[in-house]
Amino acid sequence: PITDDGGSSYEILRVLGGPSIGDLRSTLTRLSDDSHEDAQAVRRLLEHRLGEDAEDEWKEILQGTHIYLQNVPVKYREPLKFFLECFEAARIASNHSFNFNHGSIGNFFFTGARIALGSLEAAIFMYASLSQINPMTTVLPIIDSSSNLGIGARLENDSHIIGQNAISHPSREEKVVKDQLSELPCSIKELYYVDENLVSIHPTPNVEVIRKISESDGIIYGMGSFWTSII
Repeated sequence: PITDDGGSSYEILRVLGGPSIGDLRSTLTRLSDDSHEDAQAVRRLLEHRLGEDAEDEWKEILQGTHIYLQNVPVKYREPLKFFLECFEAARIASNHSFNFNHGSIGNFFFTGARIALGSLEAAIFMYASLSQINPMTTVLPIIDSSSNLGIGARLENDSHIIGQNAISHPSREEKVVKDQLSELPCSIKELYYVDENLVSIHPTPNVEVIRKISESDGIIYGMGSFWTSII
């Protein structure tokens, strides 16, 4: 799905727009190679989230002095650093403030690649290549969209909640604390997609996903954390 709007995905969507890449990045990272030191170094960087001194740590990464970047071989380090710099350039050009706290380096890299290459599919290819994902494995967005799509929920009392994170992790606080979540006022009656103007839509599925399904002998469907959170 391309509707994740929690954590650093929220900041990226707020400042640079969509589509959301958090769930795609998470899947790609889990599939990345970790069988040797070079691959482990790349994965360690892309899995990393910035700590308490987030802005200072981000500057270290851009300058190439961060320990996680120094341990990456040059042939991987330079393209990784280039797309992180593309993200930083787009962030600065937006003229918006940006909260780096707990920011995902993988999300920043993925967004930089999408902006620089002008395509979500190209960004997936670049991420998969640098992460050394098995070429027999394909990761695809379920929907063809370059814009920011969201999820809405209509409850049994006919009230509505907009946003994947707001639905799966309801909280009265601005910052979500997963072991201190609030309950929804009543059960969910319907889930639907919304566009950037929060209007209910029926988006077109990715034709490549349809093709892959039609060519398959069998399908194992893992619902993912959003759906299991709701259930």
